[in-house]
Amino acid sequence: MGRNSAKVTHGRLQIGGEIVKRFIIIGGGICGLATAYALVQKGFSAEIYESYPALKPAGAGIVLAPNALKALAYLGIDEEIKKQGHEISSVKILSDSGKLLSDLSSEKYSLFAFHRGELSQTLAALLPSGTIHLGKKCIGCRQDASGVQVDFADGSSVHGDYVIAADGIHSSIRRKLLPAVPLRYAGYTCWRGVVEVKEKIDYSLLESTETWGRKGRFGIVPLSKNRIYWFAVINAAENDPKIGKYGKKELLHYFADYPQPIDKVIEATEEKDIIWNNLFDLTPLTQYAYDRILLMGDAAHAMTPNLGQGACQALEDAAVLAICLKQCSSVEQAFRKYEGFRVKRVRKIVAQSRNLGRIGQLQNRLACELRNWLFSLMPMKLHQQQMTWIYQFDYNE
Repeated sequence: MGRNSAKVTHGRLQIGGEIVKRFIIIGGGICGLATAYALVQKGFSAEIYESYPALKPAGAGIVLAPNALKALAYLGIDEEIKKQGHEISSVKILSDSGKLLSDLSSEKYSLFAFHRGELSQTLAALLPSGTIHLGKKCIGCRQDASGVQVDFADGSSVHGDYVIAADGIHSSIRRKLLPAVPLRYAGYTCWRGVVEVKEKIDYSLLESTETWGRKGRFGIVPLSKNRIYWFAVINAAENDPKIGKYGKKELLHYFADYPQPIDKVIEATEEKDIIWNNLFDLTPLTQYAYDRILLMGDAAHAMTPNLGQGACQALEDAAVLAICLKQCSSVEQAFRKYEGFRVKRVRKIVAQSRNLGRIGQLQNRLACELRNWLFSLMPMKLHQQQMTWIYQFDYNE
């Protein structure tokens, strides 16, 4: 139906003689933005309510794997998104002596690396004007037969037909629905940064790598515009006050015996651009749909970053919800079908990511030597095949 046939009746969008279902999306991260786009493309009304006063997502860099790119392709925006990223054809795991342990190079697929903030801005620009409402911190949500009301910290409230809770690992809506479900500390903490490549860094060394050693892991991911995204992961007790004070100087000292260009990358980073977080995941859920409320993204299945699948699964969520809404006769039915599609797959990815973190963060010398020996013996094709079931997720309706 044409856009000019739309009108607002009693606060509800109406196209022709049909009242359009109104979705309230809590959270303006990658999941919320992609889901809003998917809903609008399917003819629904969708508005995002984000607690921050500006779209400033946490983190520095992000990598989208083939399954995420397939999700974007289903939504029809993959080529536009990829223009903002940097293509990566190889991801190598190295020992702290520089020995190659694993290589995920493949002619079948590539990955794209982005600055997280720029990816969010690109997704936001695809939405109709007025879709995103900033400075709206959700403090309550209640549903009945007439719809769902969401209350905000500024005293305002909004009423819609359905709510998408895409408000991250610390989701206020999930905590109200499931107050007893805990977060799980991964046992390690992480620093991240983005730095522009300078001449003192050897360009020939700038490939996507993770270096594994007894002290922890250090990752380097090339971005567009001559930049590098890096991350450092160290085992630590939760909320360790000493580790929490680590900055550029301490990281340089800690990783001093790791191979180049790690020291150069840290040295080139401004102190203010280093982000520190403890790492958690969410105890796996068996239910995402609660009548008119649906949990999505990290609010439903927050995972450790070891497989680089957090944002990828959020984009899968958006695509799968769009498919379910097309296939089902009611939104509630679509929510239940979505839940059936997503729970089993995501639980497996959460578990695999957690297990990979345990392997990567080994500290015992003999255990590390055994791990490295086993990894080096494994054929490269087998390393690649281990990710195939994730990367080849099918979006055919």
